[in-house]
Amino acid sequence: MIVALALTIAIASEKPDFASLPREERVRLLKARTWEMRALRVQEKLSIDGRLDEEAWRRAEPITDFFQRETFEGLPATEPTHV
Repeated sequence: MIVALALTIAIASEKPDFASLPREERVRLLKARTWEMRALRVQEKLSIDGRLDEEAWRRAEPITDFFQRETFEGLPATEPTHV
């Protein structure tokens, strides 16, 4: 069984203090960023059971660089999120 694990790397030279910027500027900066995702091919079997205990998941790099869409568009997420 071959499954692709999605990884993301948000490429940005320096993160500005988004909270101090007006909404329009935050949105413009986020749209200008480069976002990349990579897929890794795995050979081992993965069980779709809600548990991420297979070795392939330990090698996966979590996606964590999330930003709000509502209510404060362009601000970093208020809660830590790992996907």
